[in-house]
Amino acid sequence: MTSTSHPVSIQPRTESDIPEQAQMLLDSKLALTINRLLFKDWPNETAQRKNYTNAIEAASKNPAIETLKVIDDETHSMVGYLVLTRQTPPEVKADPGTGDKKREVPESMNEEVFHAVMEAAGEVGMAKDIDHFELTHIYIKTSHRRQGIGSQLIRMAVVKAQNAEVPLAACSEPQVHEFLLKHGFKDTKHVDVDLGKWAPEFSGFGIFRISGMVISV
Repeated sequence: MTSTSHPVSIQPRTESDIPEQAQMLLDSKLALTINRLLFKDWPNETAQRKNYTNAIEAASKNPAIETLKVIDDETHSMVGYLVLTRQTPPEVKADPGTGDKKREVPESMNEEVFHAVMEAAGEVGMAKDIDHFELTHIYIKTSHRRQGIGSQLIRMAVVKAQNAEVPLAACSEPQVHEFLLKHGFKDTKHVDVDLGKWAPEFSGFGIFRISGMVISV
């Protein structure tokens, strides 16, 4: 059975799209194994939605972050999005009082799992002194998948990186790893997080791999 093709438009996301983007981000995270242990009282959708909405609102104020939305031309509804972040080397500041500090843990999250995820993402991410674009997130609703929309978004991100003559990097979760490989990303390094450390005995939780990936231009 083949999916029905939907004509779509890709355009900058607006402030009014934030609630819908937060819902789609929530939908994507509900399928993520590690989130069952990261969030207390799973699925705790109220806390998740608040967390994702806050993150999107903060990103909206960052000029280095660009979000493109995918609009179904027939229904005029938002069916996907891409978040792309320009990561430039930080300025060196002579301030001996500042150092690497652990991020504050949201009240709705389990502290040990949160820090494990942050440390893994930091380890596989591209070095801070390398100018690059980061594919921060990509999501297409299930009703609009397998129609080339995600591929189109990836191509747009690649062109931006090529025009800037910088790499395009990603910190990949397992469910998008094969998709990114298919579209030219190469593995650089990975960290395996053993979810069994926080899960009940014999619950079936295993290794969750966080992968660093890159397209060099």
